[in-house]
Amino acid sequence: MESQGWSRRFISEGERLKEAVEIYESLGFEVHLEPVIAGETEEECDLCFETEAKTYYTIYTRPSKKERD
Repeated sequence: MESQGWSRRFISEGERLKEAVEIYESLGFEVHLEPVIAGETEEECDLCFETEAKTYYTIYTRPSKKERD
């Protein structure tokens, strides 16, 4: 994803995820979400992704297409 200009931000879920997406978009960023799959992250607390019944996403951003051109 980095080769396409995306920067990894953080992992979130629920209302915090929604707020983060809205903030990044209001700042002019494109936002891409990738579902977190337990065991495939570099996070210390990977266990919480296995045990909680929530869907977590990794937030990636990049400057808008207009800014990249």
